[in-house]
Amino acid sequence: MIIKSPDPTPRKVDDYEFVFTSGYIMPVTIDNFLGDSIEFTDSGVTIHLVAKPSIADPAQTMPAEDVTIFLRHLCSVVHRVRELIPQTVEQKLEWKKTLQELVSKTVN
Repeated sequence: MIIKSPDPTPRKVDDYEFVFTSGYIMPVTIDNFLGDSIEFTDSGVTIHLVAKPSIADPAQTMPAEDVTIFLRHLCSVVHRVRELIPQTVEQKLEWKKTLQELVSKTVN
């Protein structure tokens, strides 16, 4: 594969895992670059997620949402920061082509 487009700029995202007193774990990724935000207050956490393409089907859009979690329901919060390196146009096309080949092989 020949890559002609420039390297995309890496960006950082914040991953949170909210562990509830019931044992349920709710993972959330905050991407400030796209407009997501998180606010911690004395009584809880408010998460603002913007509309973005679905991971399962990029042609579909996941709607924007606001989530409020009250601290009395939480056992712990885990926070990590990771770096995302977006794919180049050529890499995206190669990935799409590979997936289409795999789908056509499984259908036959």
